[in-house]
Amino acid sequence: MKEWTDKLISIQKRLTVASKQLVRQRQVKLKQLRQSYAFKYPAQLVTQKEQELDRNLEYLHRFMKRYMGDKKQSYVDVSHRLERMHPGMMLKEKHSERQLLQERLQRSMKEVFQKQSTAFETRLSKLEILNPLNTLRRGYNVAYQGEQLVSSTKHIQSSLPLTLHLHDGQVTTEVQTVTEKQSLALKGEPIDDE
Repeated sequence: MKEWTDKLISIQKRLTVASKQLVRQRQVKLKQLRQSYAFKYPAQLVTQKEQELDRNLEYLHRFMKRYMGDKKQSYVDVSHRLERMHPGMMLKEKHSERQLLQERLQRSMKEVFQKQSTAFETRLSKLEILNPLNTLRRGYNVAYQGEQLVSSTKHIQSSLPLTLHLHDGQVTTEVQTVTEKQSLALKGEPIDDE
């Protein structure tokens, strides 16, 4: 039991020392508080704190206004982007693009067709100029002896018939005489002495 009593006395001493220390600390703190600005001038401290609170509220208001403006702009941007990405809007844009491409294709095809038609007509007119039938219509003829085209009096054999092709038919004749005339040469062409 003595042991328990010693323990209790030891605990009591420690508690006494600790409580005295705590009381001293609290007294020092109370002394500091009594000497503090807030304790001496509470109205001024309240005024200062109100001013600080007003500044913080004004800062918070400006911050929220700027933040809300940024978020509103961000919302508008996203809204526009979503509007452009909306399937109906994209379909409308693609339809417009297709229509423009179709019009451009039709114009291009028309231009190509015009160019090809002009080129065809030019070639056709050249062919008509070179067409031997047109030459025959102007009064000329093409002479054959057998299967051989006659291009000179030197190639004609008097024993064989001569076939003349005209624009509206052909005539077969007998060759009676062949006369070479050098005066028939065109102006500026050399006379062939073969």
